[in-house]
Amino acid sequence: MKSLAAIGMTLALVILPTTMSRSEGKKHERYHKIWEMLMSLSPADREKYQAARKRAMSNPEVAAADERRKKVDAEYRKILHLEMLKEDPSLAPVLDKISQLRKKDDL
Repeated sequence: MKSLAAIGMTLALVILPTTMSRSEGKKHERYHKIWEMLMSLSPADREKYQAARKRAMSNPEVAAADERRKKVDAEYRKILHLEMLKEDPSLAPVLDKISQLRKKDDL
């Protein structure tokens, strides 16, 4: 159960939408609130959370689920960016920067 909670919190921290439609704006607010809550934890609690997450990620089942999540997310973002470029080709530099940041941070 703790592993599922760690996965949920990690997903909330990692998957931030690149576009801000009305519903995605609400998602972003929810992720931001979770991030704020985690940042408001005492250093000891934050350390416990990070240690539990690290242990959970060492579980092969969790690691495999994380890899599947990354692949699905990458596919989604690729399709989204292509569609956004169809709508507004001038966004190419912005989308390229987002893609580079995601690669750099392994998101």
